[in-house]
Amino acid sequence: MTAPVKAVFFDRDGTLIHEKPGTYLSDPAKVRPYKSVAAALALLKKAGYKFFIVSNQSGIGRGYFTEKEVNAVHARMLKLLKPAVIEEIVFCPHAPDEKCNCRKPAPALGLKLTRPALIWWATKRRTWNSAGPSGLPRFSSPPPTAKTI
Repeated sequence: MTAPVKAVFFDRDGTLIHEKPGTYLSDPAKVRPYKSVAAALALLKKAGYKFFIVSNQSGIGRGYFTEKEVNAVHARMLKLLKPAVIEEIVFCPHAPDEKCNCRKPAPALGLKLTRPALIWWATKRRTWNSAGPSGLPRFSSPPPTAKTI
């Protein structure tokens, strides 16, 4: 039996990289990680965590930009976050009025990525533990070796 994977699921905008309220990021040149992110990721990596990103990208569904542009933003972000390794990025491309099941806070995208693990969701200074009986995120405190960003 393999050991469970320890993982942190991050939101993208306003958690790992700066977010300008009321705007949609589609220009890779405008990606700016928070100063604290490198140290936080290093601490979590040292504690044995893997990193995943789960993000709503409704600008695609609203027609503001394309999936290709989102992927270019992700490529720039991954480059700027090195040496940290993001295992996988998943995102909901739908506008809120499309009522899909993948838009956060619905758990579909995060659950798609879960493995038998201690999973922590970190988004905008809050954390949820998805290990509850329903598998749905519930509020919890961060793991003892982690600091919320």
